[in-house]
Amino acid sequence: MKKMLIGILAGAFLIAFCGVAAAQWETSGSTMPGPGNEAGKAFFIDGKIYAIGGFDSATFTFSDAVRIFDPVTDTWTSGATAPIKLTRYAAATDGEKIYFIFGIDDGASTTVVNIYDPATDSWSTGAAVTLAEGVQAAFDPVSGYIYTWGRGLPTKVYDPETDTFESDVATQPGGDFLTCGGVIGGDLVVAGGVDSLIFSPPPLTPEALDIGAGTWSTLSPVAPLGRWDHGCALYSDELYVLGGRFAGWDDFLDDVYTFAPAKGTWTAIDSLPVAVAGAWAVNAENYLFAGGGRITAGQNTTTYYLKMANADPEITSDAVTEVVADDLYEYDVEAFDIDFYDELEFELLDGPMGMVIDSVTGEITWDTTDVDPDDYDVEVSVDDGDTPKGTDTQAFTVTVTAPGDDDTTGDDDTGDDDTGDDDTGDDDTGDDDAADDDAADDDATDDDATDDDTAPIGGDDDDDDSGCGC
Repeated sequence: MKKMLIGILAGAFLIAFCGVAAAQWETSGSTMPGPGNEAGKAFFIDGKIYAIGGFDSATFTFSDAVRIFDPVTDTWTSGATAPIKLTRYAAATDGEKIYFIFGIDDGASTTVVNIYDPATDSWSTGAAVTLAEGVQAAFDPVSGYIYTWGRGLPTKVYDPETDTFESDVATQPGGDFLTCGGVIGGDLVVAGGVDSLIFSPPPLTPEALDIGAGTWSTLSPVAPLGRWDHGCALYSDELYVLGGRFAGWDDFLDDVYTFAPAKGTWTAIDSLPVAVAGAWAVNAENYLFAGGGRITAGQNTTTYYLKMANADPEITSDAVTEVVADDLYEYDVEAFDIDFYDELEFELLDGPMGMVIDSVTGEITWDTTDVDPDDYDVEVSVDDGDTPKGTDTQAFTVTVTAPGDDDTTGDDDTGDDDTGDDDTGDDDTGDDDAADDDAADDDATDDDATDDDTAPIGGDDDDDDSGCGC
């Protein structure tokens, strides 16, 4: 594009408030297409967010929609409709495709892996598998495998590259329904969920699968509040949990916590603008996005985003370093920032007198009329307007050269286009006349090439006639 520790020990858990707590949720201007917006998951691939399937928990109608959100343009578009209606699914992406290991198809359990390819906007099916509603899935970037867990079932290991299942590993001890999780430092970290479909009190203790050893263990500290049917995303080795249900079907949450296994902390950050259950959440560059789900008023169609960190912009263009004196110097400085919503501003830090830059577009101009041929130092900067600002600079030298003539060879003219003569202002090829265009004679004012007249007095244009015809 051119142009985000104070620890408080409370009971058996530790809540931390850190620098990111200052970040606040912003609201997108676009409307997510529906219905069936309770997707529970979304996926970020090649700059786009994919929210697929879902259902309406008020009517229990299911969706096969592929909704595609472009954060840069703040617009939603539609992809190829899924071959089945997908909800309560266990799905993950390897960064290229999205693999639905399990899902509920309009009330019935799926029996094969369903695969969506954003690059071709197409669907295909993969290996057969038997699971149950409420299981979840996450991708391990080290092994390249997708792991499923929950519902008291063995942890399955799927290889997207070969479309095969490896040997099962140990069952999650909690056997929880509608948890969420992700891989952090070689462990599959899981939080939230309920023990059964009768919505018993949600467990507070996070769990982890040691992927290398294939064993589960409990983690500490316990969560400040149990939840299920919540959004979940990974960022900077922390698990973000947001919203969800905490007791009955209509008890929604708006709080957001991060769990850092390495630090042993739960961190409260800015709450969502609205209490929501079944929302999707995903990390996209330095932002956390959330949307969809069910709110008190019904289906949520609003998308929210929270900036977690700030990246420096980068000047990507090559400077224009030469100009002929008396010409207009122009250089359009181009810069890129992975932070979608940063507004870049350009500044000329150093340059010759008369050089200016457009602070919005980055265009540098300089009228070099009467500028002496020489080297001139220039330095330009771009910043993203954040606090503190992210910046980048570019320093270069512009060489102003003297204007030359357009003679080809062999003459000493300054401003004409003669090839082999020494005239100043005519275009003759082989004579030395100052003001005529004769090719082979030496007359000063006539334009005859040769004398071939035989006409009488008063009717010729001879080179050597003096007015008579003799």
